[in-house]
Amino acid sequence: MIGPIVGAQSTVKGRRKTESGPTALMIASAAGHAEAVALLLASRATPGLRDRDGFAALAYAAALGRAEFCRVLIAAGAEVDPVDHFDERPITLAAVTGQAEALRVLAAAGAGLAATKPSSFAPLHAAAYHGHAEAVRVLLAAGADPNARAVNHRPIEWAFMKGRSEVVQVLARGGTDPDAPDHRGLTPSMMAVASQDAPTLRAILAPGADPDAKGDGANPEIVSSRSLPEGATALHLAACLGDPGLIAALLAAGADPGRGMASITRP
Repeated sequence: MIGPIVGAQSTVKGRRKTESGPTALMIASAAGHAEAVALLLASRATPGLRDRDGFAALAYAAALGRAEFCRVLIAAGAEVDPVDHFDERPITLAAVTGQAEALRVLAAAGAGLAATKPSSFAPLHAAAYHGHAEAVRVLLAAGADPNARAVNHRPIEWAFMKGRSEVVQVLARGGTDPDAPDHRGLTPSMMAVASQDAPTLRAILAPGADPDAKGDGANPEIVSSRSLPEGATALHLAACLGDPGLIAALLAAGADPGRGMASITRP
């Protein structure tokens, strides 16, 4: 997605020097050359021009964390949310690369926080997927929805799938519904147990997650090639794993050992 932009940080080699190649303003914005950007804008360079991938100068500045250049380009009339040929926008590119300050600038300028379409990541999903905890904090503070689904998953689910424990903990404290199941029927607490990640489990339980929230039984082969039956809880899963630390964390949060399924032996 951002390979062409990263390549333009220091060189245009490999990018055809045609009308659709990167402009001088794009290259100066990517490289962080303040004097060149100022001179080009004073010479009436058009900040909204696109390269052959649909990237405008603002996309280059955002992806490479040039927050001050984002401000300058927007002040010069750059569109805040131009959609490139990959159906992404500057704010999403900044989220992919974890550019927290650029995200602040773009969000303050009114950049959209939702996905452009169901098959695309929203900025928060992109930051969570790539493990950028500070970017996640910035987007949550800007009002990004931690419970929105993009490509069928919430940000916390993408973070779990990629093993981003710090991001999961930030999202757990940032308004994520702690009891909503994923596509497998696992709640965030159950996902933390399945990952055998006690610190993350405690972070999920701390804001008030129900330790007895039940899965819906749709999960495939979560523990030792076995599926959990409908009505299983995080405590049942922890017992299946035989992890005393996880069991202790759940009991400390108020999990009821006697609550659950008639078909399951009490953990």
